[in-house]
Amino acid sequence: FRQHGVRVSIRDASARSRSTLVSPRSSPSVMPTPSRTRPPATSGRLALAPRVFLAAACGSSGGGDDGNSLTGTLTVLDGGGTILEAEPNDSADQAHFLGSLGPGDELTVLGTSTDDGSDPFDGFEIHAAERTVFDIGLAAETTGDFDLAVLDPVTLQVVESFESGGQTESGSFIAQGTFYLVLYAFSGTDNYRLDVALSAAPAVVPEVEPNDVSGDAQYLGELTLSQQIVIGGDLGGADLSDRVLIAVPEAITLDLSLLHDAGEDFDLVVSDATADVENPTPLATFGTANNPETGQVAINAMSLIEIEALPFMASSGSYELTLGASLG
Repeated sequence: FRQHGVRVSIRDASARSRSTLVSPRSSPSVMPTPSRTRPPATSGRLALAPRVFLAAACGSSGGGDDGNSLTGTLTVLDGGGTILEAEPNDSADQAHFLGSLGPGDELTVLGTSTDDGSDPFDGFEIHAAERTVFDIGLAAETTGDFDLAVLDPVTLQVVESFESGGQTESGSFIAQGTFYLVLYAFSGTDNYRLDVALSAAPAVVPEVEPNDVSGDAQYLGELTLSQQIVIGGDLGGADLSDRVLIAVPEAITLDLSLLHDAGEDFDLVVSDATADVENPTPLATFGTANNPETGQVAINAMSLIEIEALPFMASSGSYELTLGASLG
């Protein structure tokens, strides 16, 4: 896979009353860990597995020479909603395409995986034409311990993961555009059932904890020209940072607006996570006393961008973050 070394220039570097630094002014060196309501995107069990999945693609001799090839047989059982996974699907270039799906769609995938090295991954490619909530449930038939990861198609990094350490996994995530859903056999050989149900993303997407540190940022899918994403949340007290990730397949100007409670002061930091989702490069800080806090950043194509909202000093309250994409 090609490596993307993307540099992003700052479009709006207007004077700020208190700071012109890229780094946040008052962020602690160690963020508090809130009570988790979703798993972190890059925790220990899946830290290496997706890299192996991607490396297999680079050396694979099957699957065709473009990213849309399908190798193997895709079997749909009676009812049209149940699919039998078919090998090979152990690498990104052989991932089974499950279709272009939208709100109201449901499907079930039945398959087998093993930790003995012969079939450690089952990879699936899904396209969501609009921003969609994916509710997933994974169950091993007996004692297998299988995990799930969502891979961003732009940088092929893990952006969401489900790895509780048992025979079942469940959770939800938001996506738009194309992404990979990868099953990894952590231990055992077993059959599995993977259920996927889709619903429309709300007009205001609620932020979901934990999202205080890079690597745990909430993935929202692609942002393309003329689109807009609105995220609602709360900051302050022990919650000193909320982060989201967006995939940018085409060059845009990222328009940001952070509206917060009157009398409070929230700031924005935009970072480039294209090379490393856990160690993004800060690009711009918008740290005025304005409400809303606004700014623009020029983003190159094929980028993964982290946006962080954080309170200044002891500010706390609710906010609404609007992300838009324009030509500038």
